[in-house]
Amino acid sequence: MDRRIRWFVMVLAVLFVMHFLLTSLYSFQELPLPGTVRSVSTRYTVPFFHQNWKLFAPEVPAYDSQLEYRYSNTGSWSEWNDVSHSLGHGSHSKVEYIEQVLVGSLAWQIANNLYVEGTRARYDLIAQSFDYGRAVFFTQRLHELSWGEPIHDSLQLRVAFRFTPEPGKAYTFQKSYLELPVFSVHEEGGH
Repeated sequence: MDRRIRWFVMVLAVLFVMHFLLTSLYSFQELPLPGTVRSVSTRYTVPFFHQNWKLFAPEVPAYDSQLEYRYSNTGSWSEWNDVSHSLGHGSHSKVEYIEQVLVGSLAWQIANNLYVEGTRARYDLIAQSFDYGRAVFFTQRLHELSWGEPIHDSLQLRVAFRFTPEPGKAYTFQKSYLELPVFSVHEEGGH
């Protein structure tokens, strides 16, 4: 019995040493190591123990974005309104969270120039994306649930960007808007 406990403790000690060795080698990427050692430490650490943290603070986001909309039911356009806030949902509500996921996807596509042909931006092509369709559907349904009536004619979305000033610069925010193509709503069969 005493011998089994001793073997168990030795195996456990070897496993702990291997764990700390492999995670330490992975953590110190600047160490000059052979490729096989780096590969083994990465394969061991990444699936279970990788942490994407920064020592001091995360990187400051370059911008904040909001999803805004306007609609036309009588031939004239309404004012631009924030989708969730204008319909009575607070900044910490689940609806605001969903809006941020949707606008985050659209903003990422815009910021990463997914819609460029040659040197010309083609933001009209964003209307063909899945994220745009989700944002339109979300806005239509939220409007209908909040106002009790659907949008019968047209809907237009825009992404409002508020850019973060560079550190050490004046604390002023620059706002920019990207209006997306008008979505024509066709009600068939009364739905």
